[in-house]
Amino acid sequence: MLVRSSGEDMQAIAGMLGEDKLKAHLDKVYPFESMAEAHTHVESGRTVGKVTLFLE
Repeated sequence: MLVRSSGEDMQAIAGMLGEDKLKAHLDKVYPFESMAEAHTHVESGRTVGKVTLFLE
């Protein structure tokens, strides 16, 4: 499958997110220091949504 980025598409998606017409589903959020644990979680195949890292 080939995917092409489009600035127009990204702006449309950002607009929908900003207007609460589209919601991102987060499966789990990890601190940046737990990147290895987050990676293991993704590899488990049991994620439903996005796994996110954050800097404290």
